[in-house]
Amino acid sequence: MDLNAICSSTSYPALCYNRLTTIFGPAADGLGLPNVYTSSVRIAIDELLAASNKLLELETLIDGDRRRQSSLSGAMRFCRELLSVRAFTSLKDSLWAVVGLDDSPTMSTFEDLKTRLTAAGIYHQTCLDAIGGAEDDGRSIIRRADLGNVIKNSTELTSNSLAILYALEESIGATNSSSSGDMQLTIRSEVQEKFYTLTVLRLVADVVVAKDGSGNFMRIGDALSVVPRESDRRVVIYVKAGVYDEIVNVGVDKWNVVMIGDGMDATIVTGNRNSGDGTGSYFSATFTASGTGFMARDMRFENTAGADKGQAVALMVDADKAIFFRCKISAYQDTLLAQAYRQLFYRCHIYGTVDFIFGYSLAVFHTSRILLRKPVTGQENVVTAQGKYEARVMSGFSFIGCNIRPAEDLTGVSTFLGRPWKDYSTVVFMYSRIGRLVDPKGWESFAGLTPPDTIYYGERWNTGGGSMTADRVRWKGVHPRMRRSEANRFGVNAFIQGCDWINGIGIPCSRL
Repeated sequence: MDLNAICSSTSYPALCYNRLTTIFGPAADGLGLPNVYTSSVRIAIDELLAASNKLLELETLIDGDRRRQSSLSGAMRFCRELLSVRAFTSLKDSLWAVVGLDDSPTMSTFEDLKTRLTAAGIYHQTCLDAIGGAEDDGRSIIRRADLGNVIKNSTELTSNSLAILYALEESIGATNSSSSGDMQLTIRSEVQEKFYTLTVLRLVADVVVAKDGSGNFMRIGDALSVVPRESDRRVVIYVKAGVYDEIVNVGVDKWNVVMIGDGMDATIVTGNRNSGDGTGSYFSATFTASGTGFMARDMRFENTAGADKGQAVALMVDADKAIFFRCKISAYQDTLLAQAYRQLFYRCHIYGTVDFIFGYSLAVFHTSRILLRKPVTGQENVVTAQGKYEARVMSGFSFIGCNIRPAEDLTGVSTFLGRPWKDYSTVVFMYSRIGRLVDPKGWESFAGLTPPDTIYYGERWNTGGGSMTADRVRWKGVHPRMRRSEANRFGVNAFIQGCDWINGIGIPCSRL
């Protein structure tokens, strides 16, 4: 096994080679790629734990001394918690899952592994975002560069593990567990599994939440407290009509929770945390879903802070294989943070102004309404700010059969489909109705700078007054008329492997 050859395919070959040769030596005779992969992940885990411990040391150093504290201190604590829990769990799951590989692993197996490693990388990037946004005011003994250096090796080793996984997939040759076929906009009305009909769900609910006291609990958070950890079976929570003014967190250990309401205008979860009042965007979410297999149906998630309060998240999702069906997600700037892993938003209504669908996730928005509100005077409306930061990571937004239109009078307000938050930002619109509110240029840049050629912004088979592509911006990464073969990569099955985990919401996987 030639470690030089393996490491040359990574983004950080010198670090890759140096760390692997400390384990195997330069020759690595008789070594297989699976061993190289697992060793690479273990090395990344060790470096992550070392970085977390270093952050704890720095935190202890400044604890109790208010003169040394600043917004960087908060960023440091945020990073330590994010890396030691979320990034560690994602890396650990990437390591354990490989034990199940046999002689003919499916593509689904590798997509799951790549998604977990991507999530670990995303949590590193989120940490770097927090550091970059913190004020380096000179009061603290800690500097932005110090914190960035603490997690540098961990970030790069995680990236290298993903590159080695791609090499492993190519060398083994995975079998396709389901046919992706051509991406079609075909929606059926019948439900595939009777379990998911609303009537049955309400009857079989494990827990009932009701504001009037007629259920098991009056608050959603209290209902979640009795959900078992890491449940392999669906746990159904029926939330009756009412306005629930609470901050809700479906924790990372709350698996397979199905939460159903009485309708997107009947069951409402509301909050008003916002950056204008000092709460960072990441912590402003009214509702956070982190548990694998989460599903919400017929509910509204809103942040009522208002346009003048800046970033205010209504819904944050970093749950893998999560589904939002017939939900309303409403705020202004930064309405929906699709943070990590894979999600489907089906027949949802999403309201906002600036960058109101943003994040690092791999997400499909299918047959949904994207509704633009009036921003603060002088602001432009931008639908997406997608965060794909590296070529290999599983990240991007696909809008299929959506309707982009104003929610109110937007006279004098320019509206764009997206702007590239990161260097590989990936967003496509297909089979969608794009209203004339969208500027003919289609896409906007950050700070007036031409984005790198590595972004991917695609359109195909759209209608409406804003769908004409003749005047789209001429960036290399803009594809105003994608080829069919390109478009097929962004269907539900090809993009988020949906046929493996989407059941019973009226989308026939055989045609996706």
